[in-house]
Amino acid sequence: MGAPTSSACPLSKEALETCFREKLSAPIKNSNINKCAPYTGKVDDGSLMKPIEVEEVETAIKGIDENSAAGPDDLKLQDIRTIHEQEETRLPRLFSLWLKSSTLPDSLKKESNGPDS
Repeated sequence: MGAPTSSACPLSKEALETCFREKLSAPIKNSNINKCAPYTGKVDDGSLMKPIEVEEVETAIKGIDENSAAGPDDLKLQDIRTIHEQEETRLPRLFSLWLKSSTLPDSLKKESNGPDS
């Protein structure tokens, strides 16, 4: 029946990781969520894809643990607060842009290999 005779995968972990990383990190071109999961309830009023509001960013910032480590972009909580305080519409505009374009900058997706990377 063509079933594998062994449960061992012939590919290395590195090859699998590379393959999945490429597939899962690539932006979705011309994505249409309705093709994947049609919604049969209320008509979508567009609220899921509406622009991110300043209040939403403020709520998210308040929800970040004070002791959380910096992400791959090396921004710490205080850095994020400073950016938001300097121009409160900057982060909501960036988040909205990334949401609408279905893309994220590579600098936000890069993998950290430790404190010196």
